Amino acid sequence: MDPGEHQVRWTHPARKAVEQAVMVREGDRGRRISARLEPLVAAPAAKGAAPASEERPVPLATWVLAGAGVAGVGAFGVLGGIGLSREGDLDARGCAPNCPSEDVDSVRTTFLIGDIALGVGVAALAGATLFYLTRPAVPSSAAWRPPVRFGLGWQHGPTATLGGAL
Repeated sequence: MDPGEHQVRWTHPARKAVEQAVMVREGDRGRRISARLEPLVAAPAAKGAAPASEERPVPLATWVLAGAGVAGVGAFGVLGGIGLSREGDLDARGCAPNCPSEDVDSVRTTFLIGDIALGVGVAALAGATLFYLTRPAVPSSAAWRPPVRFGLGWQHGPTATLGGAL
């Protein structure tokens, strides 16, 4: 670029264009110039008109943590049931309090793993709730839409829909 004053125009489809005068001196290299592009201002809304719509999309982390939470709580239920069944088998044998230590350890380990799964499940559900409640609002036009959508519903019986565009 030749030395001297130059006009730089910054544009973006969803922002106001900005023009800026930049003085280029001989020997200038790697100089950064920047501009702040303001959003386009919509026409003032008529009285009683609905405000610009915003969406609060659910983050992917919410779904992942919710799934992990449900799996953890479910594993607790299954392992608790298995532990109770094994404990009942030991009681039915009538060996208490002198049951073989490996059998007692197996029951305790099953309960311990179930308790850990419950802790992980509750923590994951708490995280999912936190992500859900703190999700940011974005303008409807800026909300990400998945290319493929899946829906469940009820229309003269259970229905499933799959749609979208690539």
